Amino acid sequence: MKTITNKGNKILHVGSLMLLPEESHELPKEYENNPVLDFFAKRGTICITEDVPPQEGAKDSVEENTPPQDDAKDSSEESTPPQEPAGEAAVDEKENTRNSTRKK
Repeated sequence: MKTITNKGNKILHVGSLMLLPEESHELPKEYENNPVLDFFAKRGTICITEDVPPQEGAKDSVEENTPPQDDAKDSSEESTPPQEPAGEAAVDEKENTRNSTRKK
């Protein structure tokens, strides 16, 4: 089974299937080798993935082979850029709007 994901900004129709942006659905069998869908996939408008059923023990082996993360950052240590107070931003935005609507 293949899954199609709409990566574009517009609604995509594939036969009777309608995909909104960022929506995924099972690709109908009759469209699996469609040249138009291949074109959209090459452009990056859609993403077609092959769903592989999980194998027994696959989850356990991934967890066993995952190295521990010693240098994980604490969320309080992350730096965030300083933000200006909301009142000042609103005043600046209001002035920009006034200036752009004035006739010259």
